Amino acid sequence: MASALYQSIELLSREKGIEPEIVVGAVEEAIALATRKYYKTQENMRGELNKDTGEITAYIFKTVVADEEVLEDPVNQITLAEANELAPGVEIGSEIRLYRDTSPLGRIAAQLAKQVIFQKVREAERDTVFNEYAHREKEVLNATVKRIEGQDIIYDLGKAEARCPKREQSRLEQFSIGERVRVVLLKVDRAAKGPQVIVSRARPPTYCRIAWPNDAQTSTTNTASMDTSSDGSRLPSRIGASQMPSRPPRIRPTVENAPLMKPCQ
Repeated sequence: MASALYQSIELLSREKGIEPEIVVGAVEEAIALATRKYYKTQENMRGELNKDTGEITAYIFKTVVADEEVLEDPVNQITLAEANELAPGVEIGSEIRLYRDTSPLGRIAAQLAKQVIFQKVREAERDTVFNEYAHREKEVLNATVKRIEGQDIIYDLGKAEARCPKREQSRLEQFSIGERVRVVLLKVDRAAKGPQVIVSRARPPTYCRIAWPNDAQTSTTNTASMDTSSDGSRLPSRIGASQMPSRPPRIRPTVENAPLMKPCQ
């Protein structure tokens, strides 16, 4: 039966959409780094997680060489005679493990390990998003408005978040949190600090790899009608618009269309 620690790793992996082995590798690398820093050594070190017990160990590994004449790296190599004293029967070219006590690791080492784990998980998560959407540029995607950050709109695509910059928004549209829309995937920015996926609501249908639905197809479920923006480009309306009564676009009041005000009595 898997330990509580490994069960937590599996839960985190499902939430982030990454393989559990990636998180396990991050934990093992973090404990090795923290142990090496605690003992102030440059020796080759690895961490190891026991999935059944949840125990995490760290060990130095050295390569066995014949004798001191061929010993080139005393830090990471060991002679056959010395190795036989530690592990009888060892052969030349194999590795010998020297375990280190991890119980003295303090709060600073634990924080260092935590930073390494979070960094590895973020990198794996970003790689997953890139592999999922990098080949889908100009594709129409279903999205949900998640939040507003400054002048940008952040959408939830299901497996990742997407950013719609102000220049890619229609001036005639206003959305509420949780509202479902269709967006066009412009690119995946691997170097971005926030959401990597960049989408648009202002591109014309000719830009899309999959054409936007026509007005004549609005009777189909989840088929979007078309709105016309001020710059002449046509945009798909919200998902499910065919099930709601059509409404005219919002018009900003001007001198010509402003309502007349009655004089005060």
